[in-house]
Amino acid sequence: MKKLFTLLLAAAMTMSVLASCGDKKTEDKPAEGGNAGTTEGLKAPEDLKTKDTFVISICGANLEDGINSTKETDAEGWNTYSSKYLKEDFPNITVEFVSVPWDNASAKMQTILMSASTDLFTQGGAFQPEYFKEGLSQSLNPFLEADTEFVYEDNFAAGWKSHANCTSYDGTQTITLPWAVGYRIVMYDAEIFEQWGVEPLSEYPTPEEVLEKALKMTGTNPVTGKQNYGSFTALNSLNMSFMVPTTEYFGAVECVGSWDDHAGLEWKMDSAEYTKAVEWVCDLTATMPEAASTGKGNELWGTADNDIAIYIDGGGGKMTSAIYKDESQKEFYTSKFVPVMHWGNNGGNWTPCDGMGMAATTTGDDAIMAWHLLKNMTTEAAMWNEEQWGPAFSPNLAVQATWPEWDIWRAMNARVIAEATHPGYEINPFYQTAIQPTLASIFSRAIIGEDVDVAAELAEINRKAQEWSASQA
Repeated sequence: MKKLFTLLLAAAMTMSVLASCGDKKTEDKPAEGGNAGTTEGLKAPEDLKTKDTFVISICGANLEDGINSTKETDAEGWNTYSSKYLKEDFPNITVEFVSVPWDNASAKMQTILMSASTDLFTQGGAFQPEYFKEGLSQSLNPFLEADTEFVYEDNFAAGWKSHANCTSYDGTQTITLPWAVGYRIVMYDAEIFEQWGVEPLSEYPTPEEVLEKALKMTGTNPVTGKQNYGSFTALNSLNMSFMVPTTEYFGAVECVGSWDDHAGLEWKMDSAEYTKAVEWVCDLTATMPEAASTGKGNELWGTADNDIAIYIDGGGGKMTSAIYKDESQKEFYTSKFVPVMHWGNNGGNWTPCDGMGMAATTTGDDAIMAWHLLKNMTTEAAMWNEEQWGPAFSPNLAVQATWPEWDIWRAMNARVIAEATHPGYEINPFYQTAIQPTLASIFSRAIIGEDVDVAAELAEINRKAQEWSASQA
């Protein structure tokens, strides 16, 4: 997921490229209501007259057999999954997997889609609505409606169906099924809290509580004599996910309007509420290692030598990996690194979702076959992927049921996600080209002690945002 976020800087360029080819692809886009054969019930795979080979393009896929570095076990690759498992369910076709490197994956996937050389594909959710808008992918609504044997909510939490990364800009069309999602939880080191004599974080902490307690635990640890930092978050993260619950808590929004109409957005980053949210982050930087401005300084987190009291927007991957390698460490890690809810609405926080969608050029019986493959990939294949290459956070409910009881971090992440409001700001190119760099600059200066006139800088970026929207008319 971390690699995915580096792609978002290319959002503006992505959209201009897509726009240049939009007219051509729109001609091939199926009419709203779906492809032939999908509105009166779906045929079974064995009854379909399709092409011989289907292609599934997955960002970062492990095609060949290898080693699961977390569990230190042998792992099958996607080529093995195709020949060993998919062939049993789909004996009349061959499925070829293509691995798309995360480096510049957006441009590479565009090329694949425009050349009609894939049937199913994964991509970071920030790009999916634009792909659909420009006719490169298609709505899954007709398939969901016609396939009476597949109940969305039996496989995924209902909230994913309306996630901004999984739907069209207007929210009316489901364009992907959830493939992979990330961690966005708050954790604290219970041992450091005890050493400093500070009460543990509440199950639903507030920003005020976090700041107060982080300030108390920044400095020389009274027991170990080592430097401690009250908090950490990656201040330069390209989606600034920590800002989502923070702005929600303070009642702030960046803008209002439709993501499908950039010219009609009404910007509100100069509001008192947004200023308070940014100022709170600036205050919190006094409790972080200076390297947090570059996303570093957290190297000891998840180890016995940890020096960070509160970790914001992290995950349990490091601790989970350690327990898989040595289960005798289960009690140590689960008692030391404790997850809590976030401070967004009802304890939620936005979580990015990579989805798997269907290319617009896959039509007729081929599209119905692709739908059957898509169901397999996001359900049965998800179980296989967790076993072979996990642990990871999967939106698939059956996969979640297999998680070990000790994995308190994934369990908490599921709770946080269930309360998330899923804003769609990340799909707005102005966010990545101007807002994120401005906020990162503010935080990088605050963390080294510079005085930052937050209100003035937000007023300026709000002015630029208004000019940008006006230019989109």
